[in-house]
Order: sequence, then C-alpha cells, then structure tokens
Amino acid sequence: MPNPVAALVNVGVGGDTSASDRRRIQTINVVALLAIGLNAVFSTYFFLFIDSSGSWPLRGANVLLVCGYGASIALNAASKTDAAMWLVNGTGLLNIVVSSLVLGLGLGSLAFFVVVPLTASLTSREDDRVVPLVFTIGALVGLVVAVWLEPPVPDTIAGTAWQSAVLAGNVASVVVFATVVALYYRRRVDKAQADLAAEHDRSEALLLNILPRETADRLKTGERVIADSAQDVAVLFADLVGSTPITQALSPDELVVLLDGVFSSFDDLADKHNLEKIKTVGDAYIAVGGLPTPRRGHLRAAADMALAMRDDIHLHAIPGGGRLELRIGLHAGPVIAGVIGKKKFSYDLWGDTVNIASRMESSGVPGEIQVTQTVNDRLADEFEFESRGTVEIKGKGPMETYFLKRRHRKPRP
Repeated sequence: MPNPVAALVNVGVGGDTSASDRRRIQTINVVALLAIGLNAVFSTYFFLFIDSSGSWPLRGANVLLVCGYGASIALNAASKTDAAMWLVNGTGLLNIVVSSLVLGLGLGSLAFFVVVPLTASLTSREDDRVVPLVFTIGALVGLVVAVWLEPPVPDTIAGTAWQSAVLAGNVASVVVFATVVALYYRRRVDKAQADLAAEHDRSEALLLNILPRETADRLKTGERVIADSAQDVAVLFADLVGSTPITQALSPDELVVLLDGVFSSFDDLADKHNLEKIKTVGDAYIAVGGLPTPRRGHLRAAADMALAMRDDIHLHAIPGGGRLELRIGLHAGPVIAGVIGKKKFSYDLWGDTVNIASRMESSGVPGEIQVTQTVNDRLADEFEFESRGTVEIKGKGPMETYFLKRRHRKPRP
C-alpha cells in the first residue's frame, strides 16, 4: 500500500529530477507539511480550548497561511520549484510575524524566528546566497519589530494556566519542527553516503577490470607516470582459429554471446592461476604471469593456464554446429609494463618477449600450445613437450620451438 506521507513529500519529483532539485523539492514539501500540521494542531488547541472570540483576524490569517503552505506544494507539482521556495518561506515568515503581533511575546512565538533562516537555507539552491540572506534579514526585522511593539498576550489567557500551556506548546513545536527536519536530512545524508559507497564500489570494480590492483592503487595515490621494468615474466597469447568464417556465419548477438562466454571463462582461469589479464584484441586474449607483482612459479602457472584454455575451448559450442580451436603461444623473459593514455587508458606490455610470445601464437598450429626453447628448458622437469623443430619466425628468423602437451603424469626422477 503506498505511503501517503511519502507521496506528499515527493510531489513534484520526477524520474529525471536531479539530486539537488530532488532535495529542494522534498525539503519544501516537508516544511510545508510540518507547518500545515502545526497550524492545524495550534488552531484546534487554541480555538477549541481557549476563549478566542476576539481573535477572528488570527483565525482568518491562519486559514490563509495554511492555503499558502498548500500552494507551495501545488507549485512543486507544477515544476515551479523556485516560486514554491519563495512562497513557503514567505508564508512562514508572515506566519511568525502575525502570530507574534496578535498573540504577544509571552506565548513563545518568538522562538519560531530561528526557523526562518534554517528553512531558507535548506530550500534554496546550493549556490544561492541571496535567498538565505533575504529571509535572515526578514526574520531579524520581524523580530525587532515584534520586540519593539511588545504586543501583550490576549486578556483571555494572560496570567492563566493556558498561557503556560501555549508557551510550552510553541516551544515544543519549534523543537519538533527542527527535529523532524534534522532527522529528514540525516536520513538523506545516510542514503547519500550509502549511494556514494555503492558507486565507489562500482567504480573500483570497473577500475580493477582495467588495471591490476597494485597499479590502480598507485594511480589513486597520484602517481602520474607508471612504468615498470620486469626481468622475468611469462607472456601468453591465445587466438581463436578461423574466426572470420564464424563471424560471417553468426548474427552479431550470437557472436558477442559466444566470445563473451569464451573470454569470461578465460578470465576465470586467469584468476585461478593467478595471472593478470592484459587485454583482448578482437578474438585474441593476452595474459601475463609475474606482473605487476613478481612471484615464484609464474611460468608454471602460465603453462597450466595454457593447458586449461586448450581444453576449455571445447566446452563452448558454436551455434549451428562446429568446434572452436585455439592457437596459443608462450614465452618468458623481460618486459616493460605501464599505463598509457588519458582516455580509455590501459595497462600494457612492451619488449621483445611480448613480440616473441605473439609470434609463437601466430605461427602456431590450431589446438597446440607453441613455446620457445626458454620455456621448454625451464619447465622440462614438470611438463611434457614435443619438439616442432626449426620454425621461421617473422622478425626473428629461424627458432627452435616446441609444443606444450601436458604435465608429466609421473614426477621425473
């Protein structure tokens, strides 16, 4: 069941209302509703329980004031927020001045003058200094006039128990008004902080999808140029074989869903084997072991991930039939890593090691993991390799390469 109070507080708030305007509109509505409620309580209390036969002007003024507060809510509903702000604050100031002059200074109405600058500040625009100043000066002038004229308390309640009761009621009304507004704002602040924390978490997650955590932390501390030299890392390149026919055979939605499934599973494997995904380029996937933080066993982990990728690719079916295959290349050595760009920046690798790893992939065989002599020599005790012989590598000339087949079924002596 809809909350009628919440509905009234949100009168004039739309789906495209900015956060700042939402605050102003809701605050105007809260102030108007509180004022209507307090005037209703005051009218009932004063006009039913106290002899007020001589205070018909105040009764009429009270009706007009309630209409003014209601009109401010109607103006919000008509998207005339500035007019609503002026009306609710002007009505409030007039309400306090009239009450002070008609009821006298002995009933505590002067306490309401502190409310006027408060509501003006809360309902004005963030960069508006005129509205708070105007109503602060207006409240001071009204207070001075009321004190200077020093109107007496009506004879019907002067010196009676009703005078103390009305005095207590007015002071309590100020306390209630200030407390409700403060609680409303505290709730807004708490919600804003929760929304900010959630947005920070989302931004942090997005940043960590682009950069390694260590690199992201360095950027957040103000480090402007991030460039690191690593003497020994494992660089892995993987590329889908025959992607052009697949692209032509599938609809855009089918292709994106297929690639998303493949690369998402590779991301999971990178997390499992503690490798850092560098990027995807078209249907190629690039990862590195031993960066940005050096660790032991990074080449072994890269080899394990390559084997897992080779097996995992067969779990992804092409719509309409067919089988996916990968070419994978792996090499180890020194690289330079860093963050480049101002827009859509990226963490990337450079160096001969990267080029050779890329060539291992591009000159490889579908379904195989081609590695260099370096990888074979360093992992021969843990993995089985098959010599491919000498292969002409673009930009490097003839190189001895190997196919990584599997881990040794039994530990070598």
